[in-house]
Amino acid sequence: MSAPDVRMLRPVRHLTRAFAVEQFLGEVTVQCARGVRWVAVDPWSGGYRMSLHTVEDPDDERVRDLSSLVSLDPVDEDFVGDGRELGRVAEA
Repeated sequence: MSAPDVRMLRPVRHLTRAFAVEQFLGEVTVQCARGVRWVAVDPWSGGYRMSLHTVEDPDDERVRDLSSLVSLDPVDEDFVGDGRELGRVAEA
């Protein structure tokens, strides 16, 4: 899998209380396992939560739901789909 040309990336949705915003960060290797990584900002209790997701790359183009894949991050193992929490902020 090759990394996307960052000059071609553009935002597709603005941050709202109803939807998360996610950004693909690219490939990663964790303990010899190939994976993909992305960051997400989700609405949370009147503010927002930022999380980092690192999952195994199944190398299967039919897979569409990345959040259901096997986590390569030990912190995320018990909370599949939640990712590693990076921070939370209350809306001003």
